Amino acid sequence: MLKLVLPIAALLLGGVVLDGDASAGKTKKVGKRGKVVRVERGRSERAGIPRWCQIRPDGSASCYGKAPDMGQVGNVVDEIGKKAKVRVTGITPSVDSCGNTISWEITTETLDGDVSQSNYAWAALFDYKTTATTRTIYNNGQIAIPGTRGPGIESVWSAFDDDQDDQPELIITYYSCDATGAVNPQGYGGYCMVYYQETASGGFVEQRVDNVRSC
Repeated sequence: MLKLVLPIAALLLGGVVLDGDASAGKTKKVGKRGKVVRVERGRSERAGIPRWCQIRPDGSASCYGKAPDMGQVGNVVDEIGKKAKVRVTGITPSVDSCGNTISWEITTETLDGDVSQSNYAWAALFDYKTTATTRTIYNNGQIAIPGTRGPGIESVWSAFDDDQDDQPELIITYYSCDATGAVNPQGYGGYCMVYYQETASGGFVEQRVDNVRSC
C-alpha cells in the first residue's frame, strides 16, 4: 500500500504547485471566512457544479476527480484573467495498477483565445461562471479553508478570484479519505477533492466531494 502522495505528485508532474515560494509578491490578501453550509445546487445556480483541469499548450489537459463531459465548453484562465474558451473533444481515463481511475486526460479544441502559451498556473474550468478577470491565485499559506474537518486535514489544491480583490470565490482542497469519504489518518488508499464556492452572503458552500481511489 502506498501512502497518499497522488495529489502532490500530480501537481508536481503537471507543474501546479501553488506554494509560498511561487506566490511571493503576487498576492497579499487571500481567504474569506464564513459559515459553511453543504447544499445541493441545481445547474441554474451560477453555472453548475465546477470541475477543474490543468491545461497544456497543445490543448490537452489532466483532470482530477470528476471529468468534464464530451462536448462540454469550459473557460481557460491564468494568473491575470480569462485566456480562452475550449470544447472537450476526447476523454480518456488514467487507471492505476489496481484498476482505479485516478485522473482523466482530455483533449480540447480552442473556440476563442489561445492556450499555446499555457503553464502551471493555467486552468480550464468547467461548469463555473467565470468573468473576464477570473484568475488563479496562489496559496501562500493565507487561504482559509472553509471546511469543518479540522486543522491540518485539508490542503488547498487551487483557488480562483473572480473580481480582482485577491480573495477566492472558488477554492479546491484535498484530504486523505477512505472509500466513504471519511478522513483517513493512515494516508493511503485515495484522497478526496472538495469544491467550495462563495455565496452571495459571503460564506462558502461545499459543492461536491470527489472521492479518488488509488492503490
